[in-house]
Amino acid sequence: MKIVSVIAEYNPFHLGHQYQLEQMKQRTSADALVVLMSGNVVQRGEFALIDKWQRAEIALEYGADLVLELPLLASLQAADYFAYWSVKTLELLGSDQLVFGTESASYKDLNAYVQWLAENEEAIDRSVKTNLNEGYSYAASYQSAVEAISKSSEIAQLLVDSPNHLLGIQYIKALKQLNSKMDVTAIPRIKQNEHMQAVLSGSQIRELNRQQLVTEDTVPKRTYQKLISHPNVQLTDYYDLLKYQVQSQSAERLTQYQGIDHGVEHYIYQQILETDNFESLIDTLTSKRWTKASIQRKLMMILLNITNKEWQESIDLNNEKLAIRVLGYTDEGRKVLKMKRNQTGLNLFSNLTQDNARIYQLNLRADTVYSLNPKHKIMQQNTGRFPIHY
Repeated sequence: MKIVSVIAEYNPFHLGHQYQLEQMKQRTSADALVVLMSGNVVQRGEFALIDKWQRAEIALEYGADLVLELPLLASLQAADYFAYWSVKTLELLGSDQLVFGTESASYKDLNAYVQWLAENEEAIDRSVKTNLNEGYSYAASYQSAVEAISKSSEIAQLLVDSPNHLLGIQYIKALKQLNSKMDVTAIPRIKQNEHMQAVLSGSQIRELNRQQLVTEDTVPKRTYQKLISHPNVQLTDYYDLLKYQVQSQSAERLTQYQGIDHGVEHYIYQQILETDNFESLIDTLTSKRWTKASIQRKLMMILLNITNKEWQESIDLNNEKLAIRVLGYTDEGRKVLKMKRNQTGLNLFSNLTQDNARIYQLNLRADTVYSLNPKHKIMQQNTGRFPIHY
């Protein structure tokens, strides 16, 4: 049985995602398409616009055979760790092939770039240290170092100019790090589909949705139906919860939370006294040292009350046996589950039990806080919820 996988967030599921699933079916001769998807917290430190169950149902309707939920340990991470844990999950699942989207470069180009990075690692590291000492974030320091060194390399310069290739590059690095034998296919993104509809990005759709301008022409039919019939969650909805969490303790106590270090705790504590919404707070905290995405992840760690100790415990538990929740499946997806249920190092589960609740606790907490949205009534995310059989 040939298993072909894609790592996704579907926040929300758009026309480009629909095209990608169609192409996966056509290009790979897959027996089963597996989607490994972020849950209710996505990689940039935000809550998903619509909940994981609705997004899983959409994916199944448009061609996925099995939708699995990434642990929060993977989804609330910078791109390199997000890619590593995602690829590790698919490796344990026994995926035969990984598919991802690319802006313009081929897999061959991306692979050559990863090789170039390895060959220039020492020079890049030296430049990164210099940039860090000047107060820049690691992401900005790394980008600047690569830009400076890549000027002598045509392929490297091509990819430096296209930050949308970042995740694809990280997937390839993770595959090499894990000595994976998975085949890889890079599918170029499209700007217009066969029906002449413009393919908007997730961020463009979220902005249109915020302005109530999403129409049936801008997203797939099922996505549109979900957007108009289910709560649309915004990070700003949770500002008062975050403010309470911060102001109910001292700035020094904030360092107990994962990723809160190097003085950012005092900055957060002070600025939350002077702002009245999430957008203003994030804009104020974003600087050359801390990117917008890293600030959002830090604030999410505080909002979810995730301590350094809990984070490390989650890493240790998932290194022993990775806990992956099944969100939905087709009959073909059920065959994959039967084959992989007892896979070494992987705990594929459908229903919460005492045995898996501990290892799944960070996702549980994220779902609980997600459901506390003060502006919308959000359906229970765990109790009484079972995988969708499509």
